[in-house]
Amino acid sequence: MKHFFVILILAVSLSGCSNKSPEYFQKKGQAIVQELIIDLQKIDDLESLREAIPTLQAHFDALSDVMIEARKWQIKTGKTCSVQPDPSINQHLVSELNRLLRNPLARHFIEKSQQTALEKLDAFEKKHQGVFCKRL
Repeated sequence: MKHFFVILILAVSLSGCSNKSPEYFQKKGQAIVQELIIDLQKIDDLESLREAIPTLQAHFDALSDVMIEARKWQIKTGKTCSVQPDPSINQHLVSELNRLLRNPLARHFIEKSQQTALEKLDAFEKKHQGVFCKRL
């Protein structure tokens, strides 16, 4: 669960940095999170959560792609961006996740849906470790 909040914060923060425009990536990240919320709202038991894993995984993968693209821009330009996340979207997402996590078995399925995205982010950061700091 902790990893999800890291992904969410990074998605909203880093997605604001792009050669297209900070607003473009912020909107792109927020749209993905809103789709994720809609899909989470459809889940009402463990079976529907298990069936939703591919859909949830696609959302988390899309968020990681946005974050990686924004991070590449930061590395390339040496610029930093700060974007204020929409607290209502964050709160809504946290609320939906907490609703699902009332069932202790749900944690496994939620973490499974995040695994590929986290591995992709981790691999990217390891590959570029230190590059960003050297440019600042």
